[in-house]
Amino acid sequence: MEPLIYFNGSFVPDGQAVVSVRSRALNYALGCFGGIRAYATHDGTQLHAFRLDAHVRRLEQSTRIIGLDLTRSAADVAALVVELLRKNNMRGDAYVRPIVFANSNELAPILDARWLAPLADTDDPITVLQTSFRRHIRDDIKAGNVNYGCPMNNLAQEMSPLDKGFHRRLETMYDTWRATIADALARGQNAGNVRSDVDVRATATLVVVGQIGIWSTAKHSQSAKLMKDAGEAMCATLETLRGTVNRSRRSRR
Repeated sequence: MEPLIYFNGSFVPDGQAVVSVRSRALNYALGCFGGIRAYATHDGTQLHAFRLDAHVRRLEQSTRIIGLDLTRSAADVAALVVELLRKNNMRGDAYVRPIVFANSNELAPILDARWLAPLADTDDPITVLQTSFRRHIRDDIKAGNVNYGCPMNNLAQEMSPLDKGFHRRLETMYDTWRATIADALARGQNAGNVRSDVDVRATATLVVVGQIGIWSTAKHSQSAKLMKDAGEAMCATLETLRGTVNRSRRSRR
């Protein structure tokens, strides 16, 4: 009988648990794993996973550090490990290798989720950007990301001279990021929420450079306080760009 694998939310035969060669996990090693041993009782009637809760908690912490979404609670993951052993009808000692990885073929799904999608339809980009900066700084400090990981800008600087295709894809990503912010600022101008004299393209570049600088400097300095202070300075700068309509609304609150 072919072993069963828990893969993308379902128990499937081992041969069906496949990933694309374009997967970000395969190309950029974006993933983490654990190792859980299970030991059979002397009579072979039961199987006990050794320190299962502790292993799952470590796996959960690892996913937070590298910015992946576990999608299930630690308790759910532990229950899935037990169910996997049961479905495979394990009678002797066993070893389970839980792996969490980025199975997307997109280069920057985190960029899209954090910085692009929230701006997609808004005509109040100042508030959206301030909220994004504060939320992601808070979350990354809590998850320990201020201490770990490679800033995207570092990767761009190191790899772009070595791989033209990689450079082209990264530059397309940066162009999309800047254009998304510029378009949102332009909508904000039309709605009166952003000052009409603001150069939306130059400001978009400033926001992108500011985000890169805040995260890179915080990682280099290993300082959560510096990250928070820099984020608040960025939010204060964004506040000066508000249009008269937005200012009057805020003053009435």
